[in-house]
Amino acid sequence: MEIVEIARFLDKQFQKKSYKELSANNNGSLIESEKCEAYDFDEIVEYIFPRNKPTSADAMLIRNTNIFLIEFKSGFQRKFSEKNFDQRQCQCEETGAICEKYAKLLKRNLRNIEKELKSNLFQKASESRWILEYHFFPEFCKGCEYDKFRVDYIIVIDKVKENPVDSMEQIIDEMANIHRTENFYERMEASVKRLYCESRFGKKAFYHKVAVCSVQEFKLDFLEC
Repeated sequence: MEIVEIARFLDKQFQKKSYKELSANNNGSLIESEKCEAYDFDEIVEYIFPRNKPTSADAMLIRNTNIFLIEFKSGFQRKFSEKNFDQRQCQCEETGAICEKYAKLLKRNLRNIEKELKSNLFQKASESRWILEYHFFPEFCKGCEYDKFRVDYIIVIDKVKENPVDSMEQIIDEMANIHRTENFYERMEASVKRLYCESRFGKKAFYHKVAVCSVQEFKLDFLEC
């Protein structure tokens, strides 16, 4: 069975949804496109696991000979971070003095938020690949050499949805081969890097590639439908 046949099988079992619907959250949709579509991977996982559903990516896209699992992550836009932290945000309304202890706690909270995000991304990426490897392919792709399929994991984060400057900064950094520790997307990618790095013994990785991108970057690469 070729990858095209998998798409045909999925079309019989599941209805594709627009990116607007797949990326929807309480505050709207991360991607507004109603034209481009993909499979609802959560729906596929619920079909495989009627009870005790594991965590999974939001969408599954089959393009040519590639399979893309896509996770839309919203709610992490912040007006300030450790990079642009202004201690005046910790100014006491009564005395006008800066509370150093509160500033330290606030910075620690920012680090914890990022740590939690990394952990959540890693868990979803790991369990999504496990679902494909041990459940989806063996059941929906019997008789095919699915270990030869290219599978990429794409994480779309809304950090720059309203501020494309950060996205441009990331693109320029990549063109100049600059790796800065304050680059949000590089830190996110580094947290899931172990999922697509082969060992020195040639053992295959979970994914061919894991990419963390902005909304703008996702639109450039995936809204050509």
